[in-house]
Amino acid sequence: MIDKQKEVHSNGYDGPERRDHVDWHLNRGVSLTIILLLLGNIATSIWWASSINSDITSLRPLPAEISVMKERLVKLETTVDTHNRYFNKLNTTLDNFNTTIDRIDREQARRRSLIDQVERGSYNPKK
Repeated sequence: MIDKQKEVHSNGYDGPERRDHVDWHLNRGVSLTIILLLLGNIATSIWWASSINSDITSLRPLPAEISVMKERLVKLETTVDTHNRYFNKLNTTLDNFNTTIDRIDREQARRRSLIDQVERGSYNPKK
């Protein structure tokens, strides 16, 4: 009965002793296709990771480029400030023009009523 419990394997080892003496081995149940797919997957992963690393490296600006960008930004801000001052002056000038045009309109309306009175003969300057 003890003999039935112990199975003798094809390599001659049995039980715990079999596990102690055998190095890692590949089971015949793992096909060559699976091994090739795993190797391809590993190679593709390494290639993808290296492409991501090169993309990140190319996107990282150099210190010289950063200083050039800072200078351009300062010039742009100065230009925008200058334009804002010009637009504020133009806005003030347009407001003055509008005020002057309103005064002219009111004066013309006043004079128009005087002209109408003179033409009708009802104008009396002594009033």
